Amino acid sequence: MNQTLESLIDKFGNPKAVINSNKSGFKKVVFDFEEIICLDSNGIITINGKPTESKGLEAWQKQIDIFKKNSSSNDVACIGFFSYDFKNYIYKKNKFKKLKKNIPLFWFGKPKNTLEISFKDFKELKQKIAMKQKLERLNKYTDKINNIKDRLFKGDVYQINYTQPIKYDFNGDTFQLFMQISKEAEPIFGSYLDIGTIQILSFSPEKFFVKKGDCLKSYPIKGTIQRLKKEDNKNINKLKKSKKDQAEHLMIVDLLRNDIGKVSKFGTVKANGLFSVKTFKTIHHMETEIEGRLKNNIIESNIIEALFPGGSITGAPKKKAVEIIDSIEEYNRGIYTGCIGSINGNGDMDFNICIRTMVVQNNIAEYGVGGGIVWDSQPKLEYLEAQEKANILKNL
Repeated sequence: MNQTLESLIDKFGNPKAVINSNKSGFKKVVFDFEEIICLDSNGIITINGKPTESKGLEAWQKQIDIFKKNSSSNDVACIGFFSYDFKNYIYKKNKFKKLKKNIPLFWFGKPKNTLEISFKDFKELKQKIAMKQKLERLNKYTDKINNIKDRLFKGDVYQINYTQPIKYDFNGDTFQLFMQISKEAEPIFGSYLDIGTIQILSFSPEKFFVKKGDCLKSYPIKGTIQRLKKEDNKNINKLKKSKKDQAEHLMIVDLLRNDIGKVSKFGTVKANGLFSVKTFKTIHHMETEIEGRLKNNIIESNIIEALFPGGSITGAPKKKAVEIIDSIEEYNRGIYTGCIGSINGNGDMDFNICIRTMVVQNNIAEYGVGGGIVWDSQPKLEYLEAQEKANILKNL
């Protein structure tokens, strides 16, 4: 007899993790973890709460190998995330500002059990959030964009993804809130993760990468236009024909081709469906699939090192972009624009990009918004796009 989500919550409490959450089909649900590896914001790695001497991705890979060894081939070996601020370990020679958020730089747990459950008939309890911090004022935002455009003019970078946080007061049930917003957002690559002091509610429309066997694919999103109640096809065609959005998108496609090429066999990297448009609840996005065949003996940490952080949420060239972002943005992104995903016993990987993502900590819910800035970006239009990306929260 199939158990309902309601009956499982009555028995075990709220799930600790949900992955592959979308508007149809079954979701993978976890109610507890048996082993956990965590890198905290002070650089200390713990395994099940005990410090380890191994550092960075070396320690992570060692524990991932243990998770896989103790899992069946097609079962989920672990679920977790990399915070955007893990970039500090990828670009060790860059000088970044001190991390202020008490949020892990990575966290992965081995599930005790992974259940596949339909969410179709789940009736969530309505939750309320209260605005605490709005987007920065348009004049301040315009100054930031003009600063970025000065760097573009100098040739330092070709594109920068500028973001900022919106904050809300919230002291309700985070899982019920996740289910409530999911109905509004209809995320394709949504996920929920509760690690105790922090809950992550991700309603992402963007797949970061998928690894199956020796095939590695990434799906960068860049280029956005809002949906219309009438004649929506006009905006789809407008986005498809937009030279600005095509140029912005192509920069990131080239960046991802380069990233995937670092771990792929020569001649196997290709872009499929260039400038395709995907439709979501409130907006349309431009997306391209990038594919490569992995070199022999590539391991999970090699892929993270090559691809992280995602090009669509940084800019091009990436190394310089993350440095400029760090100097202009007035906060640490934390989990926002990092990635959440799972790794199977056979080494297959599936990760999203943490956009349209809310992080709840100490009764404060933070939701980041942003977009790619290029030379012909208009500050007011970019500001309106940022507001549009927060529209999934307007009815709460």
